[in-house]
Amino acid sequence: MATLSAYHPTTRSRTNLFISYRDSQARASRYARSRRQYVDIDDDPDAGEAQRLIIDDNSANAALHIDITPPWLDISDQVEMAIVDTRNKILALDKLHAKHVLPGFKDRSEEEREIEQRTNEITREFRRCHSLIQRISASGHTFPPNSHSSQNDVTWARNVQRALAAKVQDLSALFRTKQRVYMQSPCSLSRFIDRIHDRFIAHQSFKAVQSAATIR
Repeated sequence: MATLSAYHPTTRSRTNLFISYRDSQARASRYARSRRQYVDIDDDPDAGEAQRLIIDDNSANAALHIDITPPWLDISDQVEMAIVDTRNKILALDKLHAKHVLPGFKDRSEEEREIEQRTNEITREFRRCHSLIQRISASGHTFPPNSHSSQNDVTWARNVQRALAAKVQDLSALFRTKQRVYMQSPCSLSRFIDRIHDRFIAHQSFKAVQSAATIR
């Protein structure tokens, strides 16, 4: 059976990378704009305190725009963490599969319940990842409005959305492959048939009891 190594993230948060990038761009832009504005004021002897206040207010708005990050960054971090968590859950389930298919005559019902529970947890995690990824395209807005920055945010959001979707798709394909290998193993298939047979017998017995009660 294929092995799967535990994954531990080594890269920084996308949020921190995005903030660092935008801060560096903003500092250069604000410096050039501020220098140009104050040179104009110094050259104009009629410039008063009111004009300086307007410039200061514009600079504050620019800083506010830089400090507020788009909400899709938080969503992307959630997806990254969910991918790591899901990968490790698949690793744990893979070990359970390997243990469960070993030959033996002991009762494996507890193992089967744990396998089913972990399988359902992983399936729910994939659904949550897909839901979060879909939200990225609907949350790429910034405040205050700025057409250039907003367009950059949309581009970033789409790129991140595609990258995350590809990661989830690859992990989902790996999960399905492992499930198929497990279900096709002789011991697993035999126990699955036994469970179906037991359920059928139990159902038939229940129907017989119901029929007897009706006749009476």
